[in-house]
Amino acid sequence: MAFTARAWRVAPFIFAVVTLEQAASLSIGINLFTFAFNTEHFSLATAANIVTNFMGTMFLLTLLGGLVADLWWSRFKTIVVSGVLEILGILLVALAASIKSLTPPECQLLDASCKSATSSQKAVFFGGLYLLALGAGGVKANIATMGAVHFDENSPVEKKELGTYFNTYFILFCIGALIAITALVYTQENVSFEVGYLIALGCMVLGVIVAAAGYPLYQHNSPQSPVTSFAQVVVAAFRNRKLPVSSPEVLHLGPLDDSKTGYRIEHTDQFTFLDRAAIVDYNSPPTAQTSPWKLCTVTQVEEVKLILRILPIFTSTIVLNCVIAQVQTVTLQQGRTMDRRITKSFEIPPASVAALPVVFMIIALPIYDRIFVPVARRVTGHESGITYLQRISVGLLLAIASMVVAALVEKKRIRVAREFGLLDSPTARVPLKIYWIMIQYFIIGLADMFTFVGLMEFFYREAPERVRSMSTALTFVSLSLGYFLSSTIVDIVKRVTTKGGGLGWLPSNINRGNISNFYLLLASISAVNFVVYVACARWYRYRNHGDADLALDRDVKLEDGPSKVTDIGTVSKRPLMA
Repeated sequence: MAFTARAWRVAPFIFAVVTLEQAASLSIGINLFTFAFNTEHFSLATAANIVTNFMGTMFLLTLLGGLVADLWWSRFKTIVVSGVLEILGILLVALAASIKSLTPPECQLLDASCKSATSSQKAVFFGGLYLLALGAGGVKANIATMGAVHFDENSPVEKKELGTYFNTYFILFCIGALIAITALVYTQENVSFEVGYLIALGCMVLGVIVAAAGYPLYQHNSPQSPVTSFAQVVVAAFRNRKLPVSSPEVLHLGPLDDSKTGYRIEHTDQFTFLDRAAIVDYNSPPTAQTSPWKLCTVTQVEEVKLILRILPIFTSTIVLNCVIAQVQTVTLQQGRTMDRRITKSFEIPPASVAALPVVFMIIALPIYDRIFVPVARRVTGHESGITYLQRISVGLLLAIASMVVAALVEKKRIRVAREFGLLDSPTARVPLKIYWIMIQYFIIGLADMFTFVGLMEFFYREAPERVRSMSTALTFVSLSLGYFLSSTIVDIVKRVTTKGGGLGWLPSNINRGNISNFYLLLASISAVNFVVYVACARWYRYRNHGDADLALDRDVKLEDGPSKVTDIGTVSKRPLMA
């Protein structure tokens, strides 16, 4: 199909940018704990929070990036400008790592005489980090949608290929992460942070060049502001709150090619209080009857309902991402103390331990897309094999299992450390192979694989077309809030468990802490969250992507008299969405 061919001609540019940008941004974030703890001399808890706050802010700013692309700029312009900002941010971080006056003097870790970074040093360091976060947010929010819009959702063939596109996007996303976690982190650890950051800078420069090179092939969106339309629905529903809704047939459909949206969405029977926005008030003056702040179309109302319906699903995934955040903080420190030797001459760098779940995802995703989905599709009849919400639920269950396994592995690590008298030697290697934490990394990798792609495709397909960059960004916003939730939980746990002068669960010397209890706490929170998610998923109504959503060249008109809405003179009897 010609449309499909165009979509896959655009895809290589998208996948290249995703890989390069992910390698650049994650190489800074994944080893940020090591830089903050070892070079900037922040405490364990503070360094962990620096990582989660930075990653959280970067992903949260994807919402701003999506907002700018959907409402003011195009996706292309947002990606290029954001890419330049990300380049400047990486450059500042590289300067902070390379200029001696911008880092505190070297000292023995955990030595009381160690001085942390000064105010001016922190200004350069954090300034670069958050400029990088701002740029990365704009790129990440729009790059997946830039390619996805080339697939025709009303074609059964291209609907299936859209799923493959998102799975392939995530594979390249993971490959970029793998490059960051292995090659770039290895360079940071064994050559210097300066060289590692300069390579990241080169990756991002190349990414912006590739994004610009694909300009002639892209389908460019025309920014429009749906915010006013959403506000009109809320205001009109309130103003018409006393009007009865006898049946969906009395609602104002508007033209089939809605003048505000360019498409039509069928009526649903959830959030029925908003339906009053689409009722004609014949008791009002004629000019007031057709005011956009008094009368909206069913499509406008349904757009607001779509946003309201996906919010509970979005909220239910935040805890999962709080669990995933541990890969870059507590679990990373756990792996640092273990025997990371693969051969006599090679050992895994501490930050590269986080590559394990990424490797598992890169291996598992093609199997999922090429074997599981076709088999499941024959059984269920669903183009994605299983529904998006079912896919997300599998990820949530795996997240619970990963924390339970992590707690058991930590108990074993502490037991070995005690046997060898290493509890008071935080920098010593515990004679326990790094392979032990591969189990929890494997499970958490599968959890991320099921949830991330399921969420991204879910938000893209279910949200209104006019806010697709913003809706896709919700996948990253969920990650963001997960990181912030992790920081909050770490702060609360530290405050509560150190009352009375104790070391608490998360001291700088983790051998004297109780990380296993921390993991079990996260498992318990995740279990409660899963129950909430199931309730939200059972309540959710999928959007109908059939012919009802097609834009057609027909008009409707309001009849004088009883409140009826007609389509070329006939009463609309469209069925409610199941």
